[in-house]
Amino acid sequence: MRLLCRLFILGYISGVAASALAAPAALTDKQAQSLAQQALAGDAESLTSLETHAAAKEPAAEFGLSAYYYASDDKTQSMQWLRKSAQHGFPQAEYNLAMLYKVGQGVPLDAASSLMWFKRAAAQGLLKAQVAVGLDYLNGTGVTQDYSEAAAWFQKAADREDPGAEYALGRLYYDGQGLPQDYAKAFAWLQKAADQGETGAEAHLCNDYAIGAGVPVDFVTAYRWCSIALSLADPASDAYDVSRKVIATIGPSMSPKQIAEAQSLAGDWMHDFDSRKHP
Repeated sequence: MRLLCRLFILGYISGVAASALAAPAALTDKQAQSLAQQALAGDAESLTSLETHAAAKEPAAEFGLSAYYYASDDKTQSMQWLRKSAQHGFPQAEYNLAMLYKVGQGVPLDAASSLMWFKRAAAQGLLKAQVAVGLDYLNGTGVTQDYSEAAAWFQKAADREDPGAEYALGRLYYDGQGLPQDYAKAFAWLQKAADQGETGAEAHLCNDYAIGAGVPVDFVTAYRWCSIALSLADPASDAYDVSRKVIATIGPSMSPKQIAEAQSLAGDWMHDFDSRKHP
């Protein structure tokens, strides 16, 4: 009897070990994307490997296969695998699916479903998803507008140095929306965002220093930030338009020396910014 039990246990352990050896290790995101690229280049073995891992319900492989089919112009298959990956908790798939629901591409336009998937990705720490959730609460997209909730999500992303979140959080402190009005905190976050090249924050500072909103009037600093924003912003953007108008307003009241100083400061900032972007 003891011998039989021993043989059974040994057989069970051997079977488990054999199964473990037979099962391939799950793909990482990087590996899945590499296989997708190789498959697109015509490597049949890479495609087979990707399909095998995706059939095993590996989220990274499912996402990679979705990318492969999307690039192959098979949107139906791409959507099927994207949804599977999202349902299995892959953050980037959750984010992409949210974006599709937001614009109604391949799925019905559905702001509530979009927010739900953004939240799932954000809960796993995907930075851009945290910003997206904040924006939905800020604008009341797919949910009742809630500045406090927006501020909470922007805070999460701002703490991780996302410039868009820093700008949004600065504006909420500046306007006292969802947070107590606090110019010191507002300008601290606006400055952080502006220093990372967030043109909305730069235009905000440009206007604030020009009119003395929350800070003393300082035309040189205003002109400096306006010049920086004009160098970086899309000409069709509000940031560009605000900065252009401020310069047109304060420029005639400034001496040539003040303008030269502001331009020099802007040039130094741009040089430092380019060095940080391209070390």
